[in-house]
Order: sequence, then C-alpha cells, then structure tokens
Amino acid sequence: MAGEDFSEEINKLMSEVVEDGSDEFLYLTGVDYAMSGDWHKARPLLEKASSRSYPDAIAALASMYMNGYGGLEQDFNEAKRLLAEAVDLGSEHAKTML
Repeated sequence: MAGEDFSEEINKLMSEVVEDGSDEFLYLTGVDYAMSGDWHKARPLLEKASSRSYPDAIAALASMYMNGYGGLEQDFNEAKRLLAEAVDLGSEHAKTML
C-alpha cells in the first residue's frame, strides 16, 4: 500500500461526504478549504450545506459572491439576498456582514 496513488479513492470518499455528510461537517470543511485559499474545493461543500438551509454556510457562500471567489462572478445582489436568508435562519455571522 505504501506509495500507492489514493487520489481516486479520496475523490470517491469526498463525493460521498458531499452527498451524505452532516451540514455542519460540510460547512466546517468548506470553511477550512476557503481559509487555505482552495475556493474551488470549498464551493461545492458550502453550496451543499446551503441547499440544506445551514445558515452559516449560506453566509459563507454570500461572502464568496461578494468577493468573486471559487469561480463565482462577483454579485452583490446575490450576496445581499443570501445574507438576508442566513439572518432569517439565525446566522449571527451573517448579521455582522450586513
């Protein structure tokens, strides 16, 4: 096993995590990727948690729209809409961003 390429297996496991992972896990993993500057890995995790109405993931996605990260076009209207949604769902982080 030493020295084998595990990329395919890792990618498969990550796909399963995106599909089946807890919202908090998806959010925290997405934020971890974002903090290290890997926005393209962060985006699908945050989008998945956002689609499940996880408030802080929605706020993080709004931040991506504000800055045009992860291949997203900078869109202040979408960022504002997402922040309002996150606030409605109880995100304290989103409140500080508005």
